[in-house]
Amino acid sequence: IQNGTVAVGQARAITAHNNLILDSVTLTQELTGGNACVAFSAAGKAYLITNSTIKGAYAVCNFANNATITISGSELIGNGNVLYHNGSNCGLNLTVIDTTITGTGDGCGVYLSGSTETLRAGGLQKATFKNCTITGTNGVETKYTDLTMENCTVTATGTPSFKQNNNGPTT
Repeated sequence: IQNGTVAVGQARAITAHNNLILDSVTLTQELTGGNACVAFSAAGKAYLITNSTIKGAYAVCNFANNATITISGSELIGNGNVLYHNGSNCGLNLTVIDTTITGTGDGCGVYLSGSTETLRAGGLQKATFKNCTITGTNGVETKYTDLTMENCTVTATGTPSFKQNNNGPTT
């Protein structure tokens, strides 16, 4: 999908069941809903978002095993967990470059989860962020993730905390 604008109410704007490229696209969703604006759901597929703006309750969500997601030169805005990876899925390979991620609600700018079961099934999630600005009540929360951040600014607008019961928003 290239050079377009999509506006939806509280529904999901896009659910990708195969490879997907969003280039120079603006997607907006009402921020009062609890849905993903863009969701990836097919195992082993590649997803690319470039030069785009995605504004939704949860802007971009991954519900797929072994997904490769690349986001560059884009802006993600949401009032939930803005960039979200479901903890029931394994094998995420995420690269985010030159992107602004802004949480306006109680969620995380970036939330990448996993579990002991997904670790056994597919290993650690792998996430690389370069030249990004990430803001949220909880800036970044990761679990079972090999995280690399280079030249990034992360801001938590709430009080970061860490608890041993699988909760650990950090900045």
